Amino acid sequence: MLTLQPDDGTATCTGFGIPWSEENDSKGTDCVIVFDRSSAHFKDSVTPVDVKVSYAITYTASDGASGSMDTHTTSATTTIPVAEIQVINTQPTKQP
Repeated sequence: MLTLQPDDGTATCTGFGIPWSEENDSKGTDCVIVFDRSSAHFKDSVTPVDVKVSYAITYTASDGASGSMDTHTTSATTTIPVAEIQVINTQPTKQP
């Protein structure tokens, strides 16, 4: 299980996502982060994101023995620069 928690935003993940590439960009992903604002107000202008991964561990040995182990969880914090673009939407005018 993958859990992402940005300091300014929300994350929705139903799997582990896919690495970004131009080809994968059009496919979409099962893991999305929506940031509430740019990173400008954070130290070094990057948004901290807490990352936690939990693994359920099962095994089958070469002699046929099998079983499970306790869930293993690891976590870290990374940073992501988040920029924003502001635009003004106007109603089109009728040209004569």
